[in-house]
Amino acid sequence: MGRCVALLRAVNLGKVNRISMPLLCELLRDSGFHTITSYLQSGNLVLDSDLAEPEAKAVIEAVISERFQLEIPVTLRSATAICKLAASDPFNLDPAERERLYVTFLSGEVDLDRVDSYAKFANRIDKFLIAGNDVFIYCRGPYHLTDFGNAFWEKVSKNTATTRNWNTVAKLATIAAG
Repeated sequence: MGRCVALLRAVNLGKVNRISMPLLCELLRDSGFHTITSYLQSGNLVLDSDLAEPEAKAVIEAVISERFQLEIPVTLRSATAICKLAASDPFNLDPAERERLYVTFLSGEVDLDRVDSYAKFANRIDKFLIAGNDVFIYCRGPYHLTDFGNAFWEKVSKNTATTRNWNTVAKLATIAAG
């Protein structure tokens, strides 16, 4: 897979799903990953792997399960994909507006007809744009109030979803490109 970004779903949120990111990095090094960088405590890793994507994902999830006794879904993106994502500007936002921009990373493809059938019941305040397995979400209010959170995307796509704010996506791209 080469350099990639591993996004862990719902870790270190208050007292829930606590994982020591430095310890996880150490354990992943022992499992064959290299050049591992953790960004924030919220489950963001940039690492290098000689494994194919499905195997790398399985190893990371197994390490977390064995050491932390947690079943945490992991979504992987190549460094190239993260950099391309961070370079895009799907809503043509002013820099100040980007603090309201989020990216939801899905573990698989989305059925657009299914999304449309559910989205018609959601609010019209926030906007989203699907780009492959990633969804850009522009929230006019706080993210925790959007109808387009992880639960929505997991329901309509039947995939795991994990979301990062735009600043985190941009920082992950910088680390991945490094």
